[in-house]
Amino acid sequence: AAAAQIMGGGSAQLNPHYSISPLEGLRAALPDALLAHEVGCTNDRLVPTYRGEVTIDFFDGLDMVGAVKHQVKSAEAICMFVGEIGAGLDWKNCSARLRSSFVAEHSGEHAIGLVVTGPARVLLNGAVRYGEGIFIGYRYYEKKKVAPLFPFGFGLSYTSFTVVNLRLSSSVIAPGATFVASIDVVNTGQRAGWCVVQFYIADMKVSVARPDKELKAFSKVWLKPDETKTVEAAFDMRALAFYDSARAAFAAEAGEFELRAGFSSADIHASAPFHLTGDWRE
Repeated sequence: AAAAQIMGGGSAQLNPHYSISPLEGLRAALPDALLAHEVGCTNDRLVPTYRGEVTIDFFDGLDMVGAVKHQVKSAEAICMFVGEIGAGLDWKNCSARLRSSFVAEHSGEHAIGLVVTGPARVLLNGAVRYGEGIFIGYRYYEKKKVAPLFPFGFGLSYTSFTVVNLRLSSSVIAPGATFVASIDVVNTGQRAGWCVVQFYIADMKVSVARPDKELKAFSKVWLKPDETKTVEAAFDMRALAFYDSARAAFAAEAGEFELRAGFSSADIHASAPFHLTGDWRE
């Protein structure tokens, strides 16, 4: 609690100008409260568990007043708590109140108890299991037929664009072959600007569970008002494949596929079917 945990390394690394630890934030918000806390931990150290029921009340509005619109409870060990805000509540205009009496079980290294009402699961017996699988992000929303406020790939611009004339170098693909997709991008607005065209591939019939479509390529292009440019994307067998855990190999099954192009996962403007003539594995 006394150490601000910033994301990890690589592409997830963040270097903010300053950071505020959970303890600092709580002390600023609750200056008269007596706060019991752990000093903090690294990714290599686990923290003591706490026992006691936790209740989170959600209110319609930012002032935590009026009737409780949604409630989440947990009677298990708590160090962190994540819960969905509930249907009918606007996350931009919602407040929450946590009620609990924490009792430290004992010190030492124990697993973090994380209660999640979404697809991820963390067990309380010391073993951690990440249970989302391939259905994460836009793949999860499309499987559950949820329309997010800001779809994957969503962005704003001072101008507007459209795409036309999607075409493939071949609509019949042999196992191991590559193909190229081309599409014309038009700036239909009054200002110059950048446009990012996203290419998704959908496997129309497959023997395993797969997302409705998967992002496989994107291309960023600068256009002046009324200007048209052609963008291209090349695809190999990996773009069609899924991981076959039974054979420990990537595989693509013969059949029908569809290439889709647009500006976000929910803003598809063009599609083109193609056929894979045989099975492929690597």
